[in-house]
Amino acid sequence: MNCVTLAEVALKTHQRNPQEWSAKPFIYVDIESVDRILKRIENPKQLIGSEAPSRARKVVNENDVLVSTVRPNLNAVAKVSAAMNDEICSTGFCVLRPDQKKLDPDYLFYFTRHPSFIQYLTDRATGASYPAVSDKIILEAKIPLPPLPEQRRIADLLSRAEAALHKRREAMRLADELLKSVFLEMFGDPVRNEKSWEVKSLEDSCERKGQYGSGASAIPFNNAKPRYIRITDINEDGTLNNDCVSPSTDEAEWADCILKDGDILFARSGATVGKTYHYRKQDGFTIFAGYLIRFRPNPKILHPEYLFYFTKTEAYNKWVKSKQKVVAQPNINANQYGNELILPMPPLEMQRQFAVTVEKSEKLKEKQRKSEKELENLFGALIQGAFQQ
Repeated sequence: MNCVTLAEVALKTHQRNPQEWSAKPFIYVDIESVDRILKRIENPKQLIGSEAPSRARKVVNENDVLVSTVRPNLNAVAKVSAAMNDEICSTGFCVLRPDQKKLDPDYLFYFTRHPSFIQYLTDRATGASYPAVSDKIILEAKIPLPPLPEQRRIADLLSRAEAALHKRREAMRLADELLKSVFLEMFGDPVRNEKSWEVKSLEDSCERKGQYGSGASAIPFNNAKPRYIRITDINEDGTLNNDCVSPSTDEAEWADCILKDGDILFARSGATVGKTYHYRKQDGFTIFAGYLIRFRPNPKILHPEYLFYFTKTEAYNKWVKSKQKVVAQPNINANQYGNELILPMPPLEMQRQFAVTVEKSEKLKEKQRKSEKELENLFGALIQGAFQQ
């Protein structure tokens, strides 16, 4: 099959400085705006020109494909919708604007998700702590170029397979929403506390104060070592992604960071501050990194499932946002989590009843995850075969 470089089938793009129109509103897409699992723009920022960061420069049009130049192994890519036409993205993206006389936008989008493209960028990334590639490297990548009708046929096939995968994921999301509703029905709103439960601080509800994780750097996963959980490994729903790494140091440095069943981790810094993860023993031999804080619920008064789903409530999200406003860089330390986060404390037996409901839901979700995995494998096989050179 004929192969060409992306530069040969991409149109030139341009930049614009929003600061030149200080009062004009615009939508800004940074790296964090792209959902790496769904491969789409989820949470772009609404700004005015005077608020534009220095990296807000690249103009995007409908059907452009954005490829993150930072940590290319994570494959943060997205296709620009009509709603984002003539808006701005970060210079941390390479904006691929397909010449639609030669290249179908959806075909290009799926190509940027192909393992060979990801590996091509990963192999050429430079910088140990902040690996990145240039736009030039991305544009030098070669793409198979069948006739446009064949490109559209391939894109349509992949789109239908992906739609089935999204439906499975949506079913799992709705199951999580149902549990949140059950939580509120059983325990009431945590702020109003209309059921007049006793209240305690997080620290007073746990066996010990919040503990920061290991400061070790990450290395490729090693079966002889534990999995090393970082903030970036935790999905929005509290599950773990597949980006497994291990700590670079020996056990003496991280022995006290080994997770135990029921531990809850809280993210303490950056855009993901407040995100939580509930460790269960089926997650295997695991430790946690320094930008996470561990709290271990006191089993006599606090059930881990109750605490975890408390952190999924709107009341908790508002508390996190209120703490973010006090400093320029969002940060909540162990003392703030431990002493300022207040929890209603319903009877432990009620918490256990809720945990039983969660367990039943998790069994159903486990079946859904297996189905999702099968669909992921199907999609992966289709995308693997679609771009063979």
